[in-house]
Amino acid sequence: MSLVIPAYNEAGNVGPLVREIAQSLEGRCEYEIIVVDDG
Repeated sequence: MSLVIPAYNEAGNVGPLVREIAQSLEGRCEYEIIVVDDG
């Protein structure tokens, strides 16, 4: 699964969000998390 997260001026929120998503998906499927920052 590929998860694309668009972000704009979200530096303080991206880390916690990615960690939470990774914890939720761990062991369920193969995945990649792509964060696109436009800020």
